[in-house]
Amino acid sequence: LDDLQGGDSTSSEFYHVTQEIYNNLLATKGLGGAKYSNIITISPTEDEIEGEKYKTVLNAQEYLALLSPPPSATNIWGILISGTNSENIDVATVPYVHYLGIKDTTRLTGQITSTGLNLQSTTDQRFWVKDCIINNLILGNLCGCQFEGCRITGGNIVAGSIGVFHNCKYQDGVFPSSTPAG
Repeated sequence: LDDLQGGDSTSSEFYHVTQEIYNNLLATKGLGGAKYSNIITISPTEDEIEGEKYKTVLNAQEYLALLSPPPSATNIWGILISGTNSENIDVATVPYVHYLGIKDTTRLTGQITSTGLNLQSTTDQRFWVKDCIINNLILGNLCGCQFEGCRITGGNIVAGSIGVFHNCKYQDGVFPSSTPAG
């Protein structure tokens, strides 16, 4: 992490993801024991490279939505976000795409939602967020997502939603229906 450069990913400053961080994420098992087929990085100031690097999460999601074969339980992809990202992100836009941060560094300041319905178990691989500081987490009725190593600093999870939290910290927000899982 010594090679990281700080800043807001929506401005000209951003966290540079070193090749070592990227390779470690790709080589190790991901959330719930999944191994990633590929990891896309978000870099707002660099040129986009199809299937590798995008300026916004939305651009990466658009690419992944058209991927053939699509992400699946045996073809899980990651989107690596570093620095501060202010996009509103629906993490269920493309199932089996995990949203990865750099622990205690990645801050998501936009609204983070999941329109993914009915998680099937606490190991359901479809909708995951890992190692992010989330300022505004919103989960509506019947929506679900799993979170690992995140710090939640605000938001609302309504009754009827399914938020499963593995080793997460809550600092603020309304979370009556969350399920701690470790």
